[in-house]
Amino acid sequence: MRISADPNSKTPPRMKDAFLDLCYAKPVLHWLKGRGKPYDALIEVLLKIGEEDPLPVGKDLQQQFSLTSAVLRRWVTLLHEDFLSAIAEETDVLQFPAVEHHFLIEDFANQAFFTCRLPVTPRVGEEVEVPFLQRYAGSGRYHVNRVVHRYEEGRTIITVWLQTGQYNQHYEYLKDRADFEKAIDFRTLIMGNRYEIEKILREEYPNG
Repeated sequence: MRISADPNSKTPPRMKDAFLDLCYAKPVLHWLKGRGKPYDALIEVLLKIGEEDPLPVGKDLQQQFSLTSAVLRRWVTLLHEDFLSAIAEETDVLQFPAVEHHFLIEDFANQAFFTCRLPVTPRVGEEVEVPFLQRYAGSGRYHVNRVVHRYEEGRTIITVWLQTGQYNQHYEYLKDRADFEKAIDFRTLIMGNRYEIEKILREEYPNG
């Protein structure tokens, strides 16, 4: 994966933001470790952080490594700059070979969630049949409403939102129009149920 990134194009991020970037791309930390840079000890700390663990605090790191705040800041800045350079210049440093599909079904009766691996990802608007959840969710036939690809920890996680009924291109057009014109808030568009959204759209656009 190749990304164009210029580490000198903007001011260094806050320490917390830098740690968040680095913890989401731990394969890069493994690649940067042991290259003679002063931040190897900091990399060791970041590699041990789990998904539910808090990020390290600057004062604790200063005490742990016997550093001044200025030196720690230089470590973090240098590490983040090298991280940006690595993902921009090294084609193989970021790889996400393990693909997972997460399906979220939004039905009138229940919500259902399941994970699997598929050879092909269904696209928005396509029909999907899930007969093994028909008795629980209330229907076995859906359409793809939204697809999101997420890249982390060597995995490609593809989340597919399914909704009952047929795909309605005009309904999707009105949602996009309402979003563009700020006629409906983004949270409602993403989290609201279809009945609620359709009611707002009919009020905003009575002539369609």
